[in-house]
Amino acid sequence: MKKVLTTFETARFLGLSPYTIRLWVIKGLLPAYSTPGGHRRIKLEDLDNFLKKNRMPIPDKFFGEKWRALLTGFGKDRNEIRRIKEGMKKFRFLAAGSDAEAGFLLVKANPSIVIADLDSSRSSWLDMASIVMNNPELSHIHMIGVSGRLTRQLGVQAERAGLYNVLAKPVDPVELKKTVREIFGRMRA
Repeated sequence: MKKVLTTFETARFLGLSPYTIRLWVIKGLLPAYSTPGGHRRIKLEDLDNFLKKNRMPIPDKFFGEKWRALLTGFGKDRNEIRRIKEGMKKFRFLAAGSDAEAGFLLVKANPSIVIADLDSSRSSWLDMASIVMNNPELSHIHMIGVSGRLTRQLGVQAERAGLYNVLAKPVDPVELKKTVREIFGRMRA
């Protein structure tokens, strides 16, 4: 896919009017630059950030590469990781071995979603949820928890912390796919 789009290409791509795109650019909502001939151009990276920031559905064709998902707290639980990957085929997975690595990957890899093992003693999912919820630059990231000891109390705690959903272990790939579709709208997991 091209790295830079015209306003017409952006509009067609999103299924919107070119006038809507121009209005977003004029109002400074969507970053763009002008060519020497006065034509507006929108960087794909800026469009991606705009859509995430505004929590707008992102068309499947937008991504030449896969979306990024960060897994934290799973350690060497290969079976659980395999089930998660089955439910999220459009994603490229990154695994954090520690809280420090998870924090680094949150900023550097810019994942669309974080899946945290709530039973893990290796990571603090509450701290990660707090970082995501309280940092405007990370507000586009959605968190899902998984737990083998799912209780009502844990569900309430996760909801208060800002997690989108908590799934029971072993993760059902179909249920995970459904959750991911709810988060990203039209996107097919």
